[in-house]
Amino acid sequence: MRITDADRLYFRNVRASTFDLEGRNDAKMNIYRHGKRDTSQEKPTLNFAILLNRVVDEAYIFIEPYPEELPLYLKLTSAEGMTSELTFYGGNKFDHFTFAMDFFEKYGEGVQLSMKVQEDWIPILEEEKERDILKTVFSDYFRLINRPN
Repeated sequence: MRITDADRLYFRNVRASTFDLEGRNDAKMNIYRHGKRDTSQEKPTLNFAILLNRVVDEAYIFIEPYPEELPLYLKLTSAEGMTSELTFYGGNKFDHFTFAMDFFEKYGEGVQLSMKVQEDWIPILEEEKERDILKTVFSDYFRLINRPN
């Protein structure tokens, strides 16, 4: 989760304009959320945010589902019909990171995603725009922490 000065500067000067910035002075962090993410509260959605810790030069990725109920249950179905499920119970930066990496490894081209809301499985991230936003957030995060994607 460590970031270098060069990667932080690149992100802030080149990539940050794609994101909405929320400064959290109490936590000494900046939260970056993709500017074109779905913010409506009419349907379930899954967003990821990048947090930059100004004190320890670290970057975190955090899950931001709507509705914000935990545990979060996701079902991923491949084009071949293989199904896997992911569950997120909340937690610290390491828990968010682990879940995000598991999600990224399973979420690929042609994968259909559903979120459990109450007792129903609701399809999410169906539009290409939503998928592109997700790819952008992960790509920018991986660049920040020098991890190949």
